[in-house]
Amino acid sequence: MIDLAITLDGPTKNIHIGPFVTSVANVVMYCLVILLFFAPLVFTRVKNRKRLLAAEDFESVEEFDNLLIVANLASITKYVRFVNSVIIASLVLIFSSGIVMSLRGLSWLYTSNVSRFVHAMHFWSVHIFFVFVILHFLINFWRAAWHGRAFAMWASGIFTYLLCMFTAFTGGLVANTLNSQWLALQTKNVGNSLGLGSFFNPLNIGQMLTLHIAVFPAAVGLFVFLHLRFVRGRESIPEPEVRDRSGWSD
Repeated sequence: MIDLAITLDGPTKNIHIGPFVTSVANVVMYCLVILLFFAPLVFTRVKNRKRLLAAEDFESVEEFDNLLIVANLASITKYVRFVNSVIIASLVLIFSSGIVMSLRGLSWLYTSNVSRFVHAMHFWSVHIFFVFVILHFLINFWRAAWHGRAFAMWASGIFTYLLCMFTAFTGGLVANTLNSQWLALQTKNVGNSLGLGSFFNPLNIGQMLTLHIAVFPAAVGLFVFLHLRFVRGRESIPEPEVRDRSGWSD
């Protein structure tokens, strides 16, 4: 399955499940999201639990639970830093490979091994970016990063993600393949039904290319900068309130 997902020389490999159709590449990404989200959480909890039990540095079950919560939060913070580093690295690869492809032109993408490599690097950098951005959302939500005055930080992050989705979508429209042409035609029909056809024409490859390599990337870069400023300007995440369960009945 991974070989089918990586190969970009032929048509897209799709999986049909009843009325639903998805590509093999997307299935691989879905599996990675699930694995990368749950595996570190389970591994961290098991590791910290064994370490605390071996140390025997607690006097009651309640104290053990509190120590386990603090240890898990410290471990997850390290994982969050790793996820954020991958997001920034993939974003750098997306921009660098995109600049090379825009300078060489669309007709260069499928002409040599070098062009296929650059195209594949751009393609998979986008997939990795979205996978780790979703992980970034999920982890920060479950570690209660929305506590305190976090509206500007979360609003800028969500708007940045929406801009990235539109950027990736326009990139799919300018791929100059049968799949991209079919997608552009269907998008044109939807846009016309919503009254957007007068200024947004997915069949106009020049307009889509301009949006993909100039307008949307500039907006994404601006909002990523604002998001980082909001994150840096915010105080640390408040510690979760640990409940005293000494009086609870079994």
